[in-house]
Parts: sequence; C-alpha cells; structure tokens
Amino acid sequence: MKRNAPKILAVVLLTAIAVLMVVAGSGSLKEVFGKGDNSGGEYGDAQTEVPSGGTVDNNQDTDIQEPELPQKEPEIKYFPISSKTDGIYRFEQTLALDGVELNATHSLPQGTFSIVTHQSKEGAFKMQARSQSIIKSDASGNVVGAVNFNSLKPLSYLTSSVTAQGIVVALVDETKTYLYTVSTDLNSTELLELLPLTRATVYVLNEGFLLIGGNQNNEVYKIKNNAIITSSALQSGEVKAVYDFGSYFTLFVSGINGYSVIKLNTDLKLISSVTMPERELLCVQPTAVEGKQKFTVAELTSTGVEIAMYDVDFSFANSVRVGVGLADSAEVFMNGEGIFLLLHASTDRLYLIDNDLNFTASSSTLFDGITDFYDCFSRELGYTILYSKEGTLTVTELRNDGTSSSYNLDITCDNAYVAIDSSGNRSVVYSIENTLKIIGLD
Repeated sequence: MKRNAPKILAVVLLTAIAVLMVVAGSGSLKEVFGKGDNSGGEYGDAQTEVPSGGTVDNNQDTDIQEPELPQKEPEIKYFPISSKTDGIYRFEQTLALDGVELNATHSLPQGTFSIVTHQSKEGAFKMQARSQSIIKSDASGNVVGAVNFNSLKPLSYLTSSVTAQGIVVALVDETKTYLYTVSTDLNSTELLELLPLTRATVYVLNEGFLLIGGNQNNEVYKIKNNAIITSSALQSGEVKAVYDFGSYFTLFVSGINGYSVIKLNTDLKLISSVTMPERELLCVQPTAVEGKQKFTVAELTSTGVEIAMYDVDFSFANSVRVGVGLADSAEVFMNGEGIFLLLHASTDRLYLIDNDLNFTASSSTLFDGITDFYDCFSRELGYTILYSKEGTLTVTELRNDGTSSSYNLDITCDNAYVAIDSSGNRSVVYSIENTLKIIGLD
C-alpha cells in the first residue's frame, strides 16, 4: 500500500490539474487527455474543413438554403390592338371572336362602344361560357380596351344604353337579370341584380334612368346611383318611347289594337292614360309650337301611314295630320329638323317631311331593292343610313333638303351599325361569321 502511494498521489495531482485547466477554459477532458492533433483519435472530434483562403462562421448553418420564390407570370398586355390602313378605307380593324353576334354600338366622344355576344376561349376576350363583351375603339379604329362579362353559365343580351353614369348593359340567364353599369374609361363596373326578364329597355332620365321590362306584363324600375328608387307595374305591350318632363314621365306603349299614352309621376304612380285605337305607333317626338308642348307621331293605319301633330291631351279631334301613303311597314326617324320616312310596300319609297308637316322630298328609286335595314344615325343636317341593297352593305347620307350621296361597301354581313366619332367621321361596325370588323369611311 505504501509502495503504491506515490502513484496514487500522482494520479490525483494530474486529475486536479486537468480539472483546473477545464475551468480555466482550456477545453474538455477529452482534449486534455487526447492526442491533440486534427486526425480525430480515439476521443478526438473531426474538425470542420476550412476552404482554402477562407474562414468558417460557426454561427452559420451552411446546410439551410433560402427557399426560391415562385416566378410571377409576366402580365400579358392585350391593348391597344392597332388598326390597319389598306388604301380603301380610312382604317380597318379585324377581331376574331368565336360565334360573334353584334348586339349594339354606342358612339360617344370617348370612343365607340360595341356590345357583342361570343364564346371565345382565349386572348383578350376569353370567356368561360357564351357571354358578352364591351369593346371600346378610338377614332382611328384602335381597340383600346374591353370589359368581358364572364359567367359560368351562358348569358343572353337584353338591352344597352348610354347614361350619365356610363354604359348600362342588361343581361339575363334563367335565374337573374344582371344590370351592369360600366364607366366610359372601363375602369369601374357596378352590378344590380333583378328577377329574370324576357325583354328590357333602358330610357335615360334627367337623373338616373328607367328600366322597363318584364314577361307577360311590364315592370318599371326607376334607378339612380345603382339603386332602385321605386318600381311599378305597367300594362302589357311594347314601350316605344319615354320622355322626362321633370315632374312627370310620358310613356308610349304599343298594344295589340292600338297604342296608349301614359303619364306617370316621379314615383311611377299613374296620372292619366289615353288610348289611340286601331293605330300602330311607328315613331314619336316631342316638339314645341308657338311655346306650346306638342307631339309629332307617325302612325300606321289600315289606310296607310299618317303623320299627326297632337296636343298634350292627345285629342284626335284637335290633331293635325297628313296622309303619306299605303305601306306594309315603315322606318321612321326624326332629328328635330324634320321626319324621314321609308315606306315598305310593292316599292320602297322615301319621304321627307318638315316640322310643319310639309313634304320636302320624295323618291321611289333611292332605297329601292333594300333587303335589310340596319341602322339610322340622326344628325343635325340629315341622316346616315345603313342597309343592304342587292346583297351588299350600303351607306347613304340623306340631307334634310332631300339631296343624298351613297357609298357601296361591297360587304355582306350578319348585322351592322353606324358609328360617328367626336369629329363627325363615320365608321361602320359589322359582324360576319366569326369576325367583328370596324372600317373607317372617308
């Protein structure tokens, strides 16, 4: 025991020294008793390899990488779609739209707004189901924007009009009527939903507008700021015109055996109603004669077409009228300066009548052979008329004095409208097969 005492004492001293070194920060007991090289020995740790010329940051986890952010798909810029010039027309614009149907065209200082139904599956006018688009073009025929009324179910077009709030478009499916109001810059769209209608017409008021539509009977909605102010039931028939006289509205409704003149107050309550039996209403326009309110009305009767001047009470006995001639049907337009009548009978005959009911011009040859009458744009000095004659699209400028000029476009189409820009330049918007086209006329 005594012989081993020096050995035991040495071990104790070595152990004490090692503990003091650990406490002093010299490392672990393994490092004290290990080989002290970088080879890792029986107790040694493998050391982190330092790249040549570099250092290791022990606080950095070199195995963790930042996740790669998904790449954002580049935004496809569809507009503007530039028109082309080919020497024949001032410009020509062609848009491929599957199953296109041209519903309406509205000319405004901000541009031409074409309402179309189609079922395109890709591009700027992509649809999930057959629906409608508003396509805006400028005075040079460039398409500068569009609004697509996308829907999971097919939508049918009812009507559209220009109001102070923008372009109003009424669409319908089997469950609802969708009344959209789109600003003319196409940046704002408001929606009002109603019960499904089979027909509808928008009439602009001094403030807001009336939507008149229904199924068996008519329903009248007074709408302002995208809200229904009031509504009322109205007798059945086709509403041909509405006039806002501030404190009341005057409506003209065609029925089976005549037409009615209905006066409603601003809450759409009935004030009065006058029936004009055995007369079909073709066109009406309010006029002022010697400071008194009157109405100029074109009527189709069993003895032909008549132009009548009525007082506000619509007394037949006190009316002034002139017979125009026999006709099966007629196109009638008024521009404030006079009346344009195109009578369809064995021959198509033109008449111009001034506001005093005097004949100013007539022709049995100018419109002879018309097959389709598409549009008439009433202007201050006359009318721009678009129709098909001998199978081709024709534009005629008819002036109030009876003079005219015609432009044969050598085009066939399914439907067409005239557009007039803010400078008075004319263009024609038309659809044919799977194409919508806009051509600028010189």
